Amino acid sequence: FLISFEGDDDRNDRWSFNDWDRSDEPKQIEVDQKISEAYDTTIKVANLDFDAAAGNFRIEQTTEELFEFEREGNLGRYNYSIKDLGEKREINIELEGKEGRVIRGEFKNQVRMKLNPNPDWDLKVDVGAANIEMDLTPFKISNLDIDGGASSINIKIGELQENCKIKINSGASSINIKIPEDFACEVNTSTVLSSKDLPGFNKVSGGTYVTPDFASKTKNITINVEAAVSSLTVDRY
Repeated sequence: FLISFEGDDDRNDRWSFNDWDRSDEPKQIEVDQKISEAYDTTIKVANLDFDAAAGNFRIEQTTEELFEFEREGNLGRYNYSIKDLGEKREINIELEGKEGRVIRGEFKNQVRMKLNPNPDWDLKVDVGAANIEMDLTPFKISNLDIDGGASSINIKIGELQENCKIKINSGASSINIKIPEDFACEVNTSTVLSSKDLPGFNKVSGGTYVTPDFASKTKNITINVEAAVSSLTVDRY
């Protein structure tokens, strides 16, 4: 690590770890936020790019807005921007000052999001150590991309979009995915020391598993998982 300071030339400065005044560390201040964007009926597609840091994240309810974002925590504020591309919106939400942030001691970061059920959604979530709960059954999900550290990931996909692609790249994680029984599914895994629970799937190659009806169904879900020291469960409901 690097230590630097400024002082008068004639000062005899000495520093040791035990002399470090921890009261000078940046204080973690509670910052509660609510963000929303109005929905326009011309919007057909919405891309959400959420760079989150560590914490608890939940998506499960609908809203008449394009989206609603509520947060309770002490890791700073989230910034957001949105691009209007005609029938498409690109939404970016990220933690302010995340590049230089070091998490020490007790921290709190709880995020709840609501989405409008009308657009086709592409979701990209970049998190650290996290607990992720996503009940996406009310939404049309075309793509879901999760890049995380040590995480607990629970996802439920609905039947409103005929084709859905899910990509998960994580560290030591517990990954649970629920998909409609009426959909065909292909699971591709690249994992280390992982347990897999894929009831009703057939193994077709080293890391590829498919449901028996995969070739004949028009409704399908593709799941790609790259993880280390993880458990993966895919259930059909």
